[in-house]
Amino acid sequence: PTSYLELLNTFASVITAKRDEVGTLKSRLQKGLDAMADATAEVTSLQAKLKVMLPNLEKSQVAADELIVQIDKDKEDAAATKSEVEAEEASASKMAAECEAIKSDAQADLDKALPALDDAVRVLSKLKKADIDELKSIRTPGRGVVITMQAACLLFGVPPKLVKEDTGTGARKTVKDYFEPAKLQLLSKANGFIEDMRNYDKDGIGDDMIKQLEPFVNDTENFSPEAVERSNKAASGVCKWVHAMYLYATIAKEVEPKRQKLAAAQRDYDGAQERLKAALDRLHAVEAKLADLTARFDAAEAKKQALQKEVETAQGRLERAHKLIDGLAGEKDRWTKTVARLAVDYENLVGDALVSASSIAYLGAFTSDFRSSLVAGWGEQLKTLGVPHSPGCTVRSTLLDPVQLQQWVIAGLPADTHSIENAIIMDKARRWPLLIDPQGQANRYIKTMGRDKSLARNDMDVLRMTDKKFLQNLESGVRFGKWVLVENVGESLDAALEPILLQSTFKLNGADMITLGDAVIPYNSDFRFFLTSKLPNPHYPPEVAVKVSLLNFTITPKGLEDQMLGVFIVNELPELEERKKTLTTENARMQKELHDIEATILHKLSNVEGNILDDIKLIDTLQQSKVTSDEIKTQVAAAAETEKEIDSTREEYRPVAFRASVLYFALADLTNIDPMYQ
Repeated sequence: PTSYLELLNTFASVITAKRDEVGTLKSRLQKGLDAMADATAEVTSLQAKLKVMLPNLEKSQVAADELIVQIDKDKEDAAATKSEVEAEEASASKMAAECEAIKSDAQADLDKALPALDDAVRVLSKLKKADIDELKSIRTPGRGVVITMQAACLLFGVPPKLVKEDTGTGARKTVKDYFEPAKLQLLSKANGFIEDMRNYDKDGIGDDMIKQLEPFVNDTENFSPEAVERSNKAASGVCKWVHAMYLYATIAKEVEPKRQKLAAAQRDYDGAQERLKAALDRLHAVEAKLADLTARFDAAEAKKQALQKEVETAQGRLERAHKLIDGLAGEKDRWTKTVARLAVDYENLVGDALVSASSIAYLGAFTSDFRSSLVAGWGEQLKTLGVPHSPGCTVRSTLLDPVQLQQWVIAGLPADTHSIENAIIMDKARRWPLLIDPQGQANRYIKTMGRDKSLARNDMDVLRMTDKKFLQNLESGVRFGKWVLVENVGESLDAALEPILLQSTFKLNGADMITLGDAVIPYNSDFRFFLTSKLPNPHYPPEVAVKVSLLNFTITPKGLEDQMLGVFIVNELPELEERKKTLTTENARMQKELHDIEATILHKLSNVEGNILDDIKLIDTLQQSKVTSDEIKTQVAAAAETEKEIDSTREEYRPVAFRASVLYFALADLTNIDPMYQ
């Protein structure tokens, strides 16, 4: 039952792995074929697109060039107009500065009169109707009051009243009386009089009025605010107002030429501003036209650039499509055949995996002939039962990786079918192998493999069960992920090995652990365990056989013949044998490189996103891979020719190797005649 359960587990793991392997490879190859088909179709499409786009691109270039010529011309016009505007701006700025200087000078003169005006306005604001009424009611005004009201009448244009006045000599003369008209026309409306003084048109005072007021103002004895205030307070305020009007008019008269000059300068400035505005309008028009042309050029340039980009993209894709087609052209027929074969292989996986799993579970201990007869019988049963399978399927045809085989052969694995099947079972079986190895070839093979850092990353320990520190060294191997080879095993195994053989691991705090002896130790997933026995025909009880993968590594006639041929060549033609080994190693390396290159290409093809022709890095990688692949294929072909020549020479010694093999097995078979020949 244990072996049968192992068969079921092996079958499940083999068919799952093979379905994934075959399905993935088929999918990748199909994607590679699809990529070639798409690239071929895209070539035709891109060529048609370029046929249309290239003339359009030329037209866009011509249109853009014409716009550039017009823009350059308009830029010159704009530059000339801008120079004109700058000149007008400079002239206008100069005139504005002159106007401001004249205005400031005139204002400075006018500002001299402002204190008097302000004082007069302040005094007027303090006058009340009662003050004016009091002034009006004076019957015999003083000299200052009379003069003040006379000046006010002159300013307001109130005519005097002609009266007769006694001269003191008995004669009478006619004099002008301003006080009575002032009372009637000015003082009779007190508030109106005050308001009229406040709002008086001081800028309208002419030269005649100034001349008429000048004698009054010069009469400082009688016509001063202080002198008049002694007679009447309201008259003093009017006096101040008359003085302010006279002062303002006098200054305004002096300022008038400056005002006229300012007006002329202002007219010139306004004319300059109009010319500046006209020039600016022309500049704006030119700039607007230039902006429109620039916008049209930008649009045309953008269109041209977009078209140029499309053309470059199309040309790049076309170039990369040719590279892709050229790079994969040599693989197309092979991939097409491989995809068809893989489709059939996938359908046949059930029977093929069953034969392989049965071989791994049951056939390890048997000889090559017996294995072949059993596998042939299984094939007939599959055919009878209608189970899909490949004709003549074996564990070798189903599970062998040619690149891996090269690595095994370099490590010393005999190249006969029996030994290769043993290596496959060692690699694929879940149980650790126990190798029946009377000639020690399996032992040497495992030790060579253990020196390969790509396989045994943490080195390899070779132990014997008789070693004093056997368990300690075994524990170290488990803990640090080493390969452990136990040599010279007898027909019984130490009970301490049972957890290792059963792979009885368990989880502890998230880590894999195993019990070895009395210790619980970490279990490193890199750990590998091998057992070899030199007994030619050992008998292992069922309880041992079900815990290991028992493999018969007894040498076969064909295997011994090949080994003896190598021994003879080393002795007779050592240089030839060295070349043979070198070629074998180089072939293995180159075959692995070819395999890796193809795997890389298929991986990239199956994982590309978007349009494959836009992935420049991928196309370059494919191109470089193609170059490398071709170089390697050339080297492989040359090496094959050389190897053929070497093998031809080696084959001359084949009869000697054959006789040696026959002699060995004849002597070995003597034990069947009599036990004494052991």
